[in-house]
Amino acid sequence: MQVLTRYKAKSLAKAFKDAQYEADVATKSDVDRLNNLIKSNVERLEYSIAQTAAQTRADIIKWVSGIALAQTVLLVGILSKFIS
Repeated sequence: MQVLTRYKAKSLAKAFKDAQYEADVATKSDVDRLNNLIKSNVERLEYSIAQTAAQTRADIIKWVSGIALAQTVLLVGILSKFIS
């Protein structure tokens, strides 16, 4: 059996204390806090995506309606020239 000198024992105790101090240990409350933060961020992103999708849908409907109207006017104009 090996005997530790007082100096070696103090050094070993200090090394363990330093390692324990420097270790990044997550507690349950840390994990819960981060989980809640992630959930709120995801909810905000989902809301933002839904708003963007709704705005995009409205823009597409507006442009398609405008193009359909312009195409109809153009077609009526061309047909009226041929009929005249």
